[in-house]
Amino acid sequence: MKHIQSHILYIGIILLLLGITGCRKHYPVAEKLLQAEAVMNEYPDSALNLLKGIEQTELQTREHHARYALLYSQALDKNYIDLTSDSLINIAVDYYKDRDDVRAKFLSYYYQGRIYTNANNLTQATLAYMEAEQLVDELGDDYAAGLLYTQMGNIYRNYYDFPKSLQAYQQAIEHYTKANRPFHKIYNTFSVSDIYRNTQKEDAAYQTLKTALAESRKLNDQSLIKSCINNLIAVCIDLEKWEEATKWYQEYQKNYSRNYPTIAFYGYIARLHAKNRNFEEAFMLLDETWKKTKNLQDSITLYHAESQVHQMNGSWEEAFRSMEKSVSHQNKIVRKSLQQPILTTQMDFLRQKMELQKYKAQSEKQMRIIGVVLTILLAVAAVYAVSVYIKRQREKYLKQIRKQVARIELLKDEKNGMEEEVRKLNQLLLQGGELKDELMQAKGEWTRLEDIRALELYTRLRQDPSLYNPSADYDALLRWVDIASVRFAERLQESYPQLNVSEITLCCLVRMGYSPSQMAEILHVKIPTVNRYIYRICTSLELPNHKESFKQFIVAF
Repeated sequence: MKHIQSHILYIGIILLLLGITGCRKHYPVAEKLLQAEAVMNEYPDSALNLLKGIEQTELQTREHHARYALLYSQALDKNYIDLTSDSLINIAVDYYKDRDDVRAKFLSYYYQGRIYTNANNLTQATLAYMEAEQLVDELGDDYAAGLLYTQMGNIYRNYYDFPKSLQAYQQAIEHYTKANRPFHKIYNTFSVSDIYRNTQKEDAAYQTLKTALAESRKLNDQSLIKSCINNLIAVCIDLEKWEEATKWYQEYQKNYSRNYPTIAFYGYIARLHAKNRNFEEAFMLLDETWKKTKNLQDSITLYHAESQVHQMNGSWEEAFRSMEKSVSHQNKIVRKSLQQPILTTQMDFLRQKMELQKYKAQSEKQMRIIGVVLTILLAVAAVYAVSVYIKRQREKYLKQIRKQVARIELLKDEKNGMEEEVRKLNQLLLQGGELKDELMQAKGEWTRLEDIRALELYTRLRQDPSLYNPSADYDALLRWVDIASVRFAERLQESYPQLNVSEITLCCLVRMGYSPSQMAEILHVKIPTVNRYIYRICTSLELPNHKESFKQFIVAF
């Protein structure tokens, strides 16, 4: 009955708009655009058909072109047609950015961000979403704000910026709650639980999902209930709540399809089988899952699951090999993420905003001074807040790193036996040389272990540069720079043997992008000492004695 009523309402709206059109023959295209906008949310397919019926020759003004560009981009997005070219939406952005139509301006930036996201241009997408965010308060539309913060949360998560991602998802949930959109709210709750799990806050993820499940059962929405149970199974396994995980898995098998939603979920179910000593079933499930992998992240997830199942089975050598493959693949993603210019994007955005403020305030000197002062105060407050947060989180992150290092040390203990075999093989090689191939293989394993140690050092330094130990960490530092920058350290030592250990270390730190203050902290010296090192290196290499020339040389080497 409700379905029939909605269609009658739709037909009524169309007839009314057509009647209006008949009374206003001088503005046919404006009425067509009005019709499309009126049915956009409830009937986006009809809106798209109406827009397709508009000839380009009918768009005789800039306003018509801009409105058409915005509505057409919106209709494509609502019909799940991923547009990747920005040529159409830019017409709307260029027109509305200097006008007082807040809603049209917001939607222009939002759909520009959606198009850049479809094109995997996350830098431009971030800029567009930030422009839209400036209009949220003035817009006063909680549902639209929720959609925006959801997209921003997704982008920050892609950059592994979990604090910003969590904040964005929580803002989305607040707006969806005000807009009475429980479905959207709960799906963002799943994203929040994922962030908690990625930051080793499994207990918070567990409580969040329990609340989401209760709300989903009230709505009696089976898709939401299914998603809640999926996530609860994973979190319970992470928390080693095996009995509860088994209970949720039994409910899942009873009520839902056995076609699991994600590669990660297959891995969790394999761990659950392993815990119940069903190792044959666990490995069969993992073997079948390999056929479903589509990308590098899927491989990382599955290798990690394999390593955990092997550990539960007591197969430590196999566990180490699977973990090595997972770490190796993850290195590729880490390198890619490091190349993403998210910080540059944010800086460019803020710089553009500052330049715009200065331009607008040329005739208002007093307001310009107030604006600058407020900006400085906000920046100082932000820096202080961030510093307090970092201090509070540092110890927590260090504990996480120590836990990871302990796991690797456990695997390295298993490697001690392999090293003993290498020594025996070396003796045999000296005596007769029959086992050369096996010895070379064992040495290859040791090389991969050095890569892991290099990754450990890099992770430590990102959390706290002062943890660097020159005597113990020098080789690992050179190893990481060689991995990340195509044998940079090796080439530097070969080309300039006159450089000492401290000078080579400094060159490596510059290549890794550290600031002078960070380098001073790592080297346990003061900034003037760093400058003296740079002067000495420039003199030795016959470079101009200033920092920019030195930095350019290191980047280009």
